[in-house]
Amino acid sequence: MKRWEYKVITPGVSGAIGWWGGGRVDTDEIAAELNRLGSLGWELVSTLETSNTTGRTVEVLLLFKREVLS
Repeated sequence: MKRWEYKVITPGVSGAIGWWGGGRVDTDEIAAELNRLGSLGWELVSTLETSNTTGRTVEVLLLFKREVLS
């Protein structure tokens, strides 16, 4: 039977964050991290967005899995 391990990361956000606006993410930095994790056997399987009571995105979670080889 296959066994899995999981990892969750939240990309960093810069700029104004709050009810007046959202921050920005560095897409080059995210791509580099996705490539790094992929080279280590991690597969991105899902993303989740968390929001506040006004519906604005607070953060995005990137969910990964990889098979445990043992």
